[in-house]
Amino acid sequence: MKKIFLTAAVILIAGNLYLIFKTNSPVERSSYIKDWTEVTRGNITKTLNASGVVAPLEEQFVYYDENTADFKKFLVKKGEKLIPGTPLFEYESNELDAQRAELEQENDQLTRELALVDDQLNQLTYLQTVAASQQSTSMPVTGDGYATEPNSSEPDLMLASIEKEINDIERKQSRILSEIDQNGEELLALGDEGPLQVTSETKGRVKEISHELENPILTIISEAVRVEGIFTETDLKRVVEGMPVYISADILKKRAKGTLGKIYSFPEEDASVDRESRYPFIVRLDDEELDIIKGTHVSVSVVTDEVLDVVTLGERSVEIDGNASQAYVLTSAGTIEQRELSTGLYHNGTYQVKKGIKTGEMIITDPARIKQNQAAFITPLKTADLQQSTFASQTKKNLLRYVGIAFLK
Repeated sequence: MKKIFLTAAVILIAGNLYLIFKTNSPVERSSYIKDWTEVTRGNITKTLNASGVVAPLEEQFVYYDENTADFKKFLVKKGEKLIPGTPLFEYESNELDAQRAELEQENDQLTRELALVDDQLNQLTYLQTVAASQQSTSMPVTGDGYATEPNSSEPDLMLASIEKEINDIERKQSRILSEIDQNGEELLALGDEGPLQVTSETKGRVKEISHELENPILTIISEAVRVEGIFTETDLKRVVEGMPVYISADILKKRAKGTLGKIYSFPEEDASVDRESRYPFIVRLDDEELDIIKGTHVSVSVVTDEVLDVVTLGERSVEIDGNASQAYVLTSAGTIEQRELSTGLYHNGTYQVKKGIKTGEMIITDPARIKQNQAAFITPLKTADLQQSTFASQTKKNLLRYVGIAFLK
């Protein structure tokens, strides 16, 4: 009897080994899958890293012309904060003094002319009154003592002439008054006699003061900041103006966002065959009032390509065969399904998947363990998840059935 059982066991084992190792065997092979992951969505950002330094967004230069003004004194100190309207320095202007004297002299002349015009207007108004009264009371008579019809042409002509002269004089009077008012406004704009002041036109700080009065005598930097850096020749192939940029530094609590504002088309130094050319660039920050010290060195990340909220897969889960890409999905039927993938952007070990899989599907992270497409699969027993209550809820019949299936698999 023992020999019969032993012979049957040998035949069974030999037959299974033959079917397992035979090429194109009909025996379904199960794959042991240890690692898998769920397909999720995410962002893929491709960046180019560079170094930069924080600099003022703008510089304003203040000049002084010693030929037209006498400098008095500075009203600010180096490093002082400024707002629009802050007095910067005092001066006395020879040109303004000359303009003021000329306007005052012109106003005196206009005042004398106005007095003469007023006299002329008064005289003409009197003549107009006399002429009008003569026109209404005169009655010419003939030699026999009888009255005749009055000849009104002479008085009418005189009145018309007087009225024309009055209108001309009034126009002249109006012009003189207008010129006097205009000169008064210009004198008011020039201000009182004494030192004049130049004020700041912008918000910022005093960077430099030239006490020797060499132009520019003042340099003002804005409180707003930007970032300056250098690209290599190789970098230039990947970047264009307008790309998003992120700035980071130890003193910043979070990354600051900006835009690649300008890339200079000429190198910072004269080109040489012995070294790679370097090209300056400027980053304009979204928050130009960023609280960071000017001169701080920062890390610059230029976003050269980016896709947002797309299906992503790690490179371990993607099998590359020539120009084709594929992944293996664990189906709810307990089989492995090979999927052809259409991929997009790749960066730092992550693929963008355009077609082939959907969010929520389970993907094998080690395709090398796959025996064949459409094969069944088994996974490790997670003993940590086994609870006595799990077995208690099952009937003995079900437990025996599950054990039998496991041995058969």
